[in-house]
Amino acid sequence: SISILVMWWLVYNKKKVGSEIHSDAMIADANCTRVCMQLSFVLLIASLGYEVFQISSIDALGSLFIGGISYKEGKEAFKKAHNRANCC
Repeated sequence: SISILVMWWLVYNKKKVGSEIHSDAMIADANCTRVCMQLSFVLLIASLGYEVFQISSIDALGSLFIGGISYKEGKEAFKKAHNRANCC
């Protein structure tokens, strides 16, 4: 859909501007936008798969992907928070 293209454009430009102005916050925001886009894409594909094939397992598989992405991002966030506490 068009919103996915807009999100890719937004991620690209946020990272570009963040790199140019050396803003970790802007780059982190771009990464957050990327993850939101990935989650939305998985939900869209799983929902479309369910609508087309009427197989409820497709929905469950989509939720496993969403859970995996969420776990990965949460683990990374806790790792960064732990490392930041030890840096000062």
